[in-house]
Amino acid sequence: MFGRHGDLYLVNAGQLTRFDTLGDGERLTVLGSFDLKGAMPDAMVYDNQSDEITLLFAKSRRLLTISRDLTTMRDQALPAEVKMTGEVLMANTSLGRSVWVGGSQSPTFYELNPMTDGSGRWQT
Repeated sequence: MFGRHGDLYLVNAGQLTRFDTLGDGERLTVLGSFDLKGAMPDAMVYDNQSDEITLLFAKSRRLLTISRDLTTMRDQALPAEVKMTGEVLMANTSLGRSVWVGGSQSPTFYELNPMTDGSGRWQT
């Protein structure tokens, strides 16, 4: 996944790594990494407004939001009303902080927004 600053984010073996793609030369420069403790996300998106990465872990029903520089994170539960069957799908837009989630065999796609009460929870 690419961020708006030319950074490339890759997950391999439970490790999220940030690379600089705008540097000189033919090799990518590693800018940092974040240990996901072996977990592999089912989907991920980059939020251009907040410069954050959101990863979805369907089995544990968790959303992990990490800062662009991979230094801070929020771990939140997926709201109970979100039901997904089939392949996990996730998207966002540049218009707001919404994250859209669903499943390839689900009849509903859900829009999630951060709660405004400061709790860090998502509302559907």
